[in-house]
Amino acid sequence: YYIYGLQLMARNDAPLASWEDLKTSGKHWSVGVLTGSAAEKYLQQEEWKPYVDVVSYDGTTDGLSQVEKYSSHLTLLDDCAAIYYADRYQTLKFVGRPVGQGSYVMLVDQEDEQWQKIINEALGRIIADGRLQKIYDRWNMSGKAQMLA
Repeated sequence: YYIYGLQLMARNDAPLASWEDLKTSGKHWSVGVLTGSAAEKYLQQEEWKPYVDVVSYDGTTDGLSQVEKYSSHLTLLDDCAAIYYADRYQTLKFVGRPVGQGSYVMLVDQEDEQWQKIINEALGRIIADGRLQKIYDRWNMSGKAQMLA
């Protein structure tokens, strides 16, 4: 139960501060993404085709590593993953604010009412007693999107 956005990341020395810079730079950018991810789908929109080449990878950190090694210009990944890995990739920076929105959720067989009840009650307890907020805070995940959800 988490609302995420997509965070663009580049090397610290990249001349980018915003998404708009991708469009106005006159350059074509290679952007690493996780194969099959929301990031891949976002960049495949017509709006971005004139400005980016999408390079798909099998692992979450592959795009980060390729930017670090100058093999790709940028990477786009879920904001919670970007936050988590930021300390490991200190040569990279966030570019602009997160874009798009998606949800991490649990799926339960809709006919299994007992399991649904158990999960909903457990989630209700950790929301009510503040444990979910502590988890979000611990991992720096309690942004505006969580407050609005």
